[in-house]
Amino acid sequence: MKFLLFNQTLQPPCLIVMLCLMLMSTGPAQSLDSMIAFSSDREGRLDIFVMKSDGSQQRNLTKNPTSVHIDPAWSPDGRKIAFERFGKIYVMNNADGKHLINLTPNQPGSTAPAWFPDGRKIAFAKDRDIYIMNANGESPVNLTEGPPDDKDPAWSPDGRKIAFERDWDIYIMNANGKRPIRLTFVIGFNREPAWSPNGRKIAFRSNRDGNWEIYVMNADGTEQVQLTNTDTLPNDFPVYNRNPFWSPNSRKIGFDSNRNGNYEIYVMDADGENPTNLTQNPASDIGGSWVLGELAVSPKTRLLTLWGEIKTLEGEEK
Repeated sequence: MKFLLFNQTLQPPCLIVMLCLMLMSTGPAQSLDSMIAFSSDREGRLDIFVMKSDGSQQRNLTKNPTSVHIDPAWSPDGRKIAFERFGKIYVMNNADGKHLINLTPNQPGSTAPAWFPDGRKIAFAKDRDIYIMNANGESPVNLTEGPPDDKDPAWSPDGRKIAFERDWDIYIMNANGKRPIRLTFVIGFNREPAWSPNGRKIAFRSNRDGNWEIYVMNADGTEQVQLTNTDTLPNDFPVYNRNPFWSPNSRKIGFDSNRNGNYEIYVMDADGENPTNLTQNPASDIGGSWVLGELAVSPKTRLLTLWGEIKTLEGEEK
């Protein structure tokens, strides 16, 4: 693969100079706030909503009072949202909720879609196993094929590993399903792994202290730290802090919680500080997926991305 300019082939060293000049000429990053998708039943049954990362401009994308829409997952390029509707994985445009496509018409019981980092594949759970398929729904492959109960897949940012829940503990495995490694060994249930975009951490929820709290650990399972610490509700009803999801810069963690009596979407710092209620609605607001708009990228970040592409080209040249 080569870049073409004015019918001439440019080698990577020339590209570096050209790209540096281009990026030096660009102004500040365009202002496009990062967005969060979530589910809410505020208009009847659970629909997929989106909002800005400060909780403003909440709007309903699916608008279907006869269906239940959960587990939204934004595609890496920010153009589509995958989700579950009645045990099937669908995908739709992120801007208007249109062009719904059923990716698993022959895979009933499919849940928890998770995009491969380059957007070409989607992992999901079905019948106690983890599957992957092409982003158009073709060629589903069962990765785990075993008696354990496997669910909630989460790709590592480099696409080489998948974190998942197996029989109430967090595991990681190779992207081909080989070499599963258990990361949690404490008494209690550990669920819903979420891999940080920088690849260093995995957030999850656990009830090891009584309530369901959000925890974080290194990607190898070391240094497990409790981030939330909430009291029981009236009548000793337990608090549920669930469904952790990361901001694109790995500095924030979103989650849903019933700490105030009904489920809301919260965001906190990656160390558990400064939890903030974003939705503030008497309905149930659950799940979450955070994406950074394509234009909200600094010139430095664009350069790093292009540098990675150049290194790939160099490898192909050799």
